[in-house]
Amino acid sequence: MVHVSRFGQVVLGFGLVFAGVVVAVTYASRSTLEDCGDVDAGADLGAWEHGARCRLAGTVGDAPVVTMGRVDTKAEGPQRFANVRFFARLGALPVVAILPGDRPEVYAWYRDHGDQLTGFRLAERGRLIDADRDVGYRGLGKGLRTKLGVAADARLWIFDTAPAD
Repeated sequence: MVHVSRFGQVVLGFGLVFAGVVVAVTYASRSTLEDCGDVDAGADLGAWEHGARCRLAGTVGDAPVVTMGRVDTKAEGPQRFANVRFFARLGALPVVAILPGDRPEVYAWYRDHGDQLTGFRLAERGRLIDADRDVGYRGLGKGLRTKLGVAADARLWIFDTAPAD
């Protein structure tokens, strides 16, 4: 058995904490972009990183919106769409935003524009997902490509606006 003095234990403890902080900061800096740009202004998709959290702006284009979930017909207002997610293509680029249906501004736009999201302006933080790299999104990505008119050979980005855990 090795004897370590109390001072040695404290130094070792601080060293482990410091190492953990360095690893966390290094990982966070690699996977977090401050600003992903504006899709309408030709955001630089080549600089995007799978899994990065960033701020993205863009406008929902004319492509159909894919809706998943069930509308609660007994609820009132935005709560009717508490279980609904809209998958909307931003502009002409292969970028799809996941918009919660119960978010007040999303619900209001959808209601006020004849059950459509065309023209809805998004400017918020979220997580970038490369649909081809994330196993959990590959099937969804394939379906979205077909329904939203994204070429099979184009890199499809999904922007998840749900809050981070």
